[in-house]
Amino acid sequence: KNENLDVPMITVNGLTEVVFGGFSDNVDIESARQAELEYVESLNENAKYPVEIGYNDDGTVNSIDGKFSDVAIVDAESALLALNDIKNLLGINDPNTQLILDYVYTSELADYKSYFFKEVHNGVLVYDRTVTVVAGDNGETLSLGSNFIGINDFSVTPKLSTSVIEEMYNAENAELAVYTFDEYENQ
Repeated sequence: KNENLDVPMITVNGLTEVVFGGFSDNVDIESARQAELEYVESLNENAKYPVEIGYNDDGTVNSIDGKFSDVAIVDAESALLALNDIKNLLGINDPNTQLILDYVYTSELADYKSYFFKEVHNGVLVYDRTVTVVAGDNGETLSLGSNFIGINDFSVTPKLSTSVIEEMYNAENAELAVYTFDEYENQ
C-alpha cells in the first residue's frame, strides 16, 4: 500500500502498479503468479512437510496443501484477505467481489475450520464453482481447494425475467445461475 496515495500497490519485476481487484494490464500475469508462488514456497521453507500445489491445464492453481498466507484466519473476511495473497495463482481478480461465503465447517474431531466460498460473476452464482480455505484453530492457513473458473466478458442479463419464468413454469422461486462445462464433460 502506498501511504501517500492510500491505494493498494504492487511491484513485480521492478514495475509498480496501482491495483484495484487484480493486476492491471501492465503487469505480466505470469510474473505475478511467479511472485505469489515464491511467496507460498517461502512460507513453507521450514515446514515439516513440503508444500504440494496442484495445477489446472491453464496454469491456475486448484489446490495447495500447506501454508499459503501469513494472514491469521479467524473468520470469512480474513479468509478472503488471505486469498488476496494468491489470487493470481487462482485466476481471481478480486476475492471480495468474485466469491461469497457459503458456509463455515468447524471440525469436532480436529482443530480446524473450513470456509466454503461460491464463485459469483456480476452478482450471479456460477454453478458448482467454489474455493475452500482450511485454517487451523490458531488461524494458520493449512490448505485450499479451488475449481474457480474466472468468467470474463459474459453477460448475465437474462433473456426472460424471473417473474416471466415463474409464470411460464408455475414456479415460486426462479433464480439466475451461470452454468459452466468442463472441456471433457461431453466425452
